[in-house]
Amino acid sequence: SSGINAEYGERTKHYKEGYPMSLDLYVYEDRSYKWEMYYPITSHFIKLAAGINKGGSYKGSEWVGTINMKQVYHIAKSKVENDPRLSHMPLKQMCMLIMDQCDSMGVAVVKH
Repeated sequence: SSGINAEYGERTKHYKEGYPMSLDLYVYEDRSYKWEMYYPITSHFIKLAAGINKGGSYKGSEWVGTINMKQVYHIAKSKVENDPRLSHMPLKQMCMLIMDQCDSMGVAVVKH
């Protein structure tokens, strides 16, 4: 386990402490493993942009924060450029997904 800890430390050293990371871990019958780490999760960036610690509890009926379209664009661009699972996705589509996630978190998206 110290091998994975050291590797994880090396691969995450450029992220700020407290960033939630997506991780896929594959363990094989011979007890070997492979793991892939991805860019921090989208909800983390939405909460940072909105200045909140937690999303709303009830979709569509509780608004806990606001972000603007420029912030949505920057989150989308960052995700598409840094997460290999999303590199194929058009930026416009990623923006739409982020706006949907904002809605489900109780974060309103405004023009300015």
